[in-house]
Amino acid sequence: MTSLNYTMTTTGSEPANYGFAYDPADRMTQMVSTVDGTNNFTMDAADELQGASLFGETYQYDQNGNRQTANGATYQTGGDNRLLFDGYYTYLYDGEGNCTRRGGIVRRAAAERADVAFAGRGRQSRREKNATTPP
Repeated sequence: MTSLNYTMTTTGSEPANYGFAYDPADRMTQMVSTVDGTNNFTMDAADELQGASLFGETYQYDQNGNRQTANGATYQTGGDNRLLFDGYYTYLYDGEGNCTRRGGIVRRAAAERADVAFAGRGRQSRREKNATTPP
């Protein structure tokens, strides 16, 4: 896809137009929009996003491809390449590797937590969101 035109049905709204550019490996290198302007993307040899120019975004990864940093936030990865902390949320897992809890601990007055339960074969059976319970 090299372009996208989006028109809202709201009276008086301006259409949004997007253009895309790719490198020889078919990785997106640029997106130009009538809404946000130009965003240039840089990728590493493993096809991982290293940066996006529009908002000054930068990313770093470990040798397994796990994100280590994103825009100044430090990520933590545990055993079996499981995300433990992403700069905002902490994550807990059950013995089968299912994420069972995501708790917010930073940037909010009250901690935010979501508990997830799984049925057989790793199927999610329940998700509860507790707005004020610590992670």
